[in-house]
Amino acid sequence: MDDNTDFEDLSDLPEAPPAADPFDVPPDLGPALGDDEALKKMGHGTPIWAWGLLVVLILAVGGVGFVWYQQNQQYEHRWDGYRQAQADAADEEDFLRRIRGLLPTTQYEDVKIRILQKMAEYRDVESVPLITQQLGSDVPTVRAGAARALAAIGSPGADSAKAELMRILPNTDARDRAPVVWALAVLGESAAADAIIEEFSSGRLQGQEGFDPRVISNVLGPERLSSNDLLNHAEVSVRTLTAAALAE
Repeated sequence: MDDNTDFEDLSDLPEAPPAADPFDVPPDLGPALGDDEALKKMGHGTPIWAWGLLVVLILAVGGVGFVWYQQNQQYEHRWDGYRQAQADAADEEDFLRRIRGLLPTTQYEDVKIRILQKMAEYRDVESVPLITQQLGSDVPTVRAGAARALAAIGSPGADSAKAELMRILPNTDARDRAPVVWALAVLGESAAADAIIEEFSSGRLQGQEGFDPRVISNVLGPERLSSNDLLNHAEVSVRTLTAAALAE
């Protein structure tokens, strides 16, 4: 008899389950807590400083949101004062009086520039001190708008602004330099002669409102016009200006 027939093939039988570990017993968590009891337990486990920090964070986020909302509302209504001045003004002088009050108080660049444009349009000499203050703005476009207004008012009405124009001249850049130099030329400030020649030779002065080459000739004067540095200047435009001025 074949010995193998006495035994069953055990290879296909399932393995016996592992013996239970007598020490692997789940902890007794007790009965489930209700919502109120769970909150109380959380409160007992959270330190007071953590709750304080949470309150501070909530207040901070709320404060930032409130400030943003206020700023957004102010921006949306930034033209209200200007429109009110237009609507309520009895005449041109009354309108100018109203916008004179707005210029120092509004913080918005576009509103300031519009007011400066109106002061320039009406050649408002009474606004010159307020316009001059705007030359000290940190915003180059506002400084440029103030310089254009002073150039429009011209001499002698805006002569009091020459010192401030000269003060800011070294700190100007491509955004406001040409308007500042043109204002100095219009006001006849000979101390700005080098800057005037530089801006004219670059072609930037020619783009200014009311540009007239005779303004440059007048501020430079015959002595400077007849100097070798202008007669032999590298730029054709400067030599042409010099020749035309001397021929008159």
